[in-house]
Amino acid sequence: MKSTITAIVLSALSLNTFASSAIIRLPDGQLAQPGTSVNRIIHAWGSPDMDIRSERTCKYIKIKKSSYCSSWRFVWKRDDLYWMVQYKGSMIVDTKWTRFKNGLKDEF
Repeated sequence: MKSTITAIVLSALSLNTFASSAIIRLPDGQLAQPGTSVNRIIHAWGSPDMDIRSERTCKYIKIKKSSYCSSWRFVWKRDDLYWMVQYKGSMIVDTKWTRFKNGLKDEF
């Protein structure tokens, strides 16, 4: 019984982890994920709809083997979703999407 409860809790935590960050698949099949250039998204989707100052977001980026922090975010409105890309220089720090405009400046 205890192992079943542990498995359920771990499953719920892992689902929450995957839901908080999004890897963006672009029309040409490339992935835009933390550590890659934000220019991939700009090339595929065009200029961002908004460039906003947000709450500071920090993330460990595996392919760079380092943590990066940023307070700047590009936002694209595509269909009924707002795609948010936290960036530092030209590198993607984190990505997320939301349906609500009032959460665009919140910390990831």
